[in-house]
Amino acid sequence: PNGLTEEEQDPEYNLQNDWVSEDYHKLFLRIHEFTGVRLTQQILKELKEHPLSIELLDNDIHSINPKVKHLGVVDEAEAKALFNLFKTSTGAQADRLWHLVNNKCKLAVAARTQSEQTLFLWGN
Repeated sequence: PNGLTEEEQDPEYNLQNDWVSEDYHKLFLRIHEFTGVRLTQQILKELKEHPLSIELLDNDIHSINPKVKHLGVVDEAEAKALFNLFKTSTGAQADRLWHLVNNKCKLAVAARTQSEQTLFLWGN
């Protein structure tokens, strides 16, 4: 239920022992992508070549551009508004609106996978 294997639930389990060097590189790329923290090209290169021996320094951060997370609330609200327009439309306009509703629901569900309202709206 919580996404962990029985082995991972053991208090003695050490995730670090199961990781391989490619995992560290992927992890830092995800951090790089989702947090807005931009690392220097030099450290990214070193991370790819020697991921287990990297020690990040302040100078390894090129820039910090925080990303605002609205947790799908905006996408969900837009999907609802578009859906209300869709209900009264016909023809090509209805097709276009349905496509827009579908895309907004996808974005909202991707941000908030447990949103019952979005899932209900999308399944409607």
